[in-house]
Amino acid sequence: MVTSKQEDRYIKKLEEDIGYFPSIPDNLQNDKNFILKIINYLEDHGSGLVFYLSDELKSDKEIVLKLMDYESFPLSLISEKLQDDEDVVRKSIRSAPYTMRNASSRLKNNKEFMLEAVIINSSILNYGSENIKDDEDIVFEAVTSDGYTLSYASERLKDNKRIALAAVSSKYASFNRISDRLKNDRELLIEMVNINGLVISGFLEKFKNDKEIALLAYKNNKSVSKYFTRDLKEELRDKDIIKYLESCLLKKKLECELVDSSVEYKKFKI
Repeated sequence: MVTSKQEDRYIKKLEEDIGYFPSIPDNLQNDKNFILKIINYLEDHGSGLVFYLSDELKSDKEIVLKLMDYESFPLSLISEKLQDDEDVVRKSIRSAPYTMRNASSRLKNNKEFMLEAVIINSSILNYGSENIKDDEDIVFEAVTSDGYTLSYASERLKDNKRIALAAVSSKYASFNRISDRLKNDRELLIEMVNINGLVISGFLEKFKNDKEIALLAYKNNKSVSKYFTRDLKEELRDKDIIKYLESCLLKKKLECELVDSSVEYKKFKI
């Protein structure tokens, strides 16, 4: 029988080198209470203990959940039973979203669980089943958090206006991920530049030079002018001057000084 002092000596050696684990007595290697004790002692070491556990212990929910308190590891290292356990997978993806890769097919196709998962981390959409990637509720939740996750959605949903607007609202550069049909939908593009003028950077040339779209984009964010033609830049600069003078009149100022990024104007008397 192994004494408490002997156990402590083994734990001390494991603190120094987890690779010592195979050298401890077999009965301790498979003793659940001893393993839990090791986990508590090694909590600050990121031990890698999971690599040495027996298949039986890798199927023990309590031990696996306890290990997850202190380190992340691929779900492929634990039993298939626990890869299908919602509590285990949920805890795993909170600290390491990529571990969803090795979750069970059932969970990857479970709408309720996957909706919760993409709220935890939107990139988890990448590991969902084809049905999940084609589910409007789940994809909407993902792209609202991070528009770039539109890359993982089905082709059908990349052609969905609601999804496209949500994605662009989150990340304007996600415009490049929507369908070609939507990229040519002028009314949708107008909605988009009203949300974030910078989205015009991804537009087809014919829409970058569409005067109405350009003006709306410029109104939302003046920095988008770098995407316009020279003639458009001149016209927009003039409009900005007029607006500034009108503002001065409303405020009943006696004079205004107009400064453009490329030209400094003299003072105008009002």
